[in-house]
Parts: sequence; structure tokens; C-alpha cells
Amino acid sequence: MKKISIVIANILYTAVVIAVLALALLFVGTKINLFGYEAKVVQSGSMEPYILTGSLIVIAPAEQYRLGDVVTYGPDTSKSVPVTHRIVEKNSEGARAQFVTKGDANEDPDPIAVLQRDIIGKVMFSLPYLGYVIEFARTKLGFGLLIGIPALLIILDEFANITWEVHKYRHRRRQLRQGVTRRQQTSV
Repeated sequence: MKKISIVIANILYTAVVIAVLALALLFVGTKINLFGYEAKVVQSGSMEPYILTGSLIVIAPAEQYRLGDVVTYGPDTSKSVPVTHRIVEKNSEGARAQFVTKGDANEDPDPIAVLQRDIIGKVMFSLPYLGYVIEFARTKLGFGLLIGIPALLIILDEFANITWEVHKYRHRRRQLRQGVTRRQQTSV
């Protein structure tokens, strides 16, 4: 029974460590480009039901974009959020290509054509609702609860493990010294 509880505790500990690392990677991944891929959080329902509000999308640049591709375009700044819509019309070829886009939930296409150079990338896949977790983790409270506290617990657990190993080492050394001293006393 004790071995089973140790195995379960180790599995839970590993799951927490992996979850904290994955969340931290996603948190950072929405801010930087990783191996050509970017992660973004969908802020509106214009692409529902294909992409739900609060989904985490992963995008990558493509050499060319086709009708039906879901692309993310526009500036990505603190004041401006990029748009993710489907290409419904292509007006020209090459570097000067222009695309008419439309959200699946919208009745009309977007009023301004998108230039190929303004496209950040094509949506490779989406993970529903994970964006809500990322957005919560960006707040002070969320960062503390989802990343800070679990990371602190992991650090404290590792410190306790190191302390326990040092204690066991010192105890073994004392026992060895006492054993040598007793042998010396009995041989005299």
C-alpha cells in the first residue's frame, strides 16, 4: 500500500511540474515566435463555431495563401490585436497579393483587403478555452496562482529533498566514524 501511494504521489508531482512548465511555455509562447510558430489568443467570436472565443491558436507563415485558409493579420501591439479571419477572395498574385477576408460568424466580408505582407500566418490548429487560462495567467493574481505558487512548491520540495539527502549523508558518516572508533577501542 505504501508503494502505491508513493507511485501516485510521484505521478501527481510529475503532472504538476509538467503543467507548470507547459503553462509557462504557453505564457511565453504567446509573446514570442518559437521555431516559426506563434501562439495567439482569440479575443472575439467572429470565427465561431470553427474557432471559439478564448481559444489558443497556433499560426505559422506560409509561402502562399489560398481561398479558405484561416489567417491572422494586422499589427500586434499593446493597443492593437491582430485579426483572425478566413480568406474568401484573392485579387492578385505574388508579393502584391490582396485578400478579402471574412469571419465565419460575420455576414459581410471585411471592408479592407489584406495585403500578403500584413499576414502573420495561417492558423495551423486551435485549442478551445486554453486562451482563457493564458489571459488569466497574465494577471498578477493568475500568475501567482497558476505559475508562482506551484513553482514555489516545487522549489520548496526540491530544497526539502536536498536537505533530507544531506541529513542522511551526515548520519551515515557519523555511523561510520562511530563504528571505526568502537573497533579501535575493542582492539586496544
